[in-house]
Amino acid sequence: MVRSEAMVMALTVSVSIVAATAALWQWQGRKERWRERVQRILRKFTRESATPAPLLWQVADALASNMEASLSISGNQKEDGGGGGGGSSSSLNMLVAFVDSLPTGEEEGIYYGVNLRSKDFLILSARLAGNKSPISDLHRQEVAFPSHVLQSSSSQEVFDFVASKVAEFVAAHPVETGVGKGLGFTVSYPMGHSAIEFDSSSSSTNTAIKWKSFLVDDPVQDQKQLLGEINSALKKHGVDVQAFTLATDPAGDLAGGRYYSRDCVAAVTLGVGTSVAYTEPAESVPRSRWLGVWPKSGEILVTMGWGNFNCPDFPVTEIDSCLDSESSNPGHQIFEKLISGTYLGEIVRRVLLKMAREASLFGNRVPPGLKTPYVLRYRVHILVIFLTNRLFG
Repeated sequence: MVRSEAMVMALTVSVSIVAATAALWQWQGRKERWRERVQRILRKFTRESATPAPLLWQVADALASNMEASLSISGNQKEDGGGGGGGSSSSLNMLVAFVDSLPTGEEEGIYYGVNLRSKDFLILSARLAGNKSPISDLHRQEVAFPSHVLQSSSSQEVFDFVASKVAEFVAAHPVETGVGKGLGFTVSYPMGHSAIEFDSSSSSTNTAIKWKSFLVDDPVQDQKQLLGEINSALKKHGVDVQAFTLATDPAGDLAGGRYYSRDCVAAVTLGVGTSVAYTEPAESVPRSRWLGVWPKSGEILVTMGWGNFNCPDFPVTEIDSCLDSESSNPGHQIFEKLISGTYLGEIVRRVLLKMAREASLFGNRVPPGLKTPYVLRYRVHILVIFLTNRLFG
């Protein structure tokens, strides 16, 4: 009897092992099929978004042609950025910056900077020692705009609040007597251009300052007027330093690069939106576009809003086409939708969602958060690393 029971137990264990082995092989087969489906989706996306050198040259030629057409417009006209509605055959918004010179690397002293964004602003200070030496004594502080300032339509109220925080920042980081000081202001939206509102309620008029309402009419006069308001606010709060220019983010980035190298000729921002600043020989820019006398350096700083640039040679994928058609502005801001941070996050979300639905990337369920448009605006690189490890690690 004991031998019979032992035999039954042995047979049961054998059957269980066989069943477990079969289940394991079945699971392994499903895993391999899952991996192949995921890789198939990824390979298709990679193939459609490929940018071989000949294609890049075609895009570069089209961009150069658009830049020449836009820069040839007489005067700093207000352009609508819609591909020629402002009397231009160019889809680019190009403005001569209100900057008469760039750093040489010989600057010395303490310099302050303020970067004005839609919901907050950044204050920083740094010491420059000339001879292209490294920046030292770097301090920075991010300040959120309170709700009453966010809802304000008055630039004076905005700058008054900014100046009060700059005064506190300067007091917290005092400068010894006799040291030269300077202050620069940058704005995250292209001056003279309409700010782009993304497909999310987080950029509504009640939650973000619309710099376009302050900067859209006359780029030259608006900048001079706003500089006056900024400096009046700084004086009111006892800040003994003045701002001499108001520029876009990439113009500030280019100035920082030029401090270290004369060979730095352009700067590109790829954040919430995308824009660029670069230098042109003064003789290449129509005199009517200048903001002053002939620049001592012989070069003029040009800022360019290129988010609406479009080219038939763009590597537009199925994901890109769906994103554009479901956006609030189909057919517009195509370049921005291909490269800027906000849209790159959305592209990653859509690829992940496709993999989750068609290849069970996350198992038998699709994560609810992955169904929310524009939920992946920031730290996209972390998600890419995760996806790579999940597929090939």
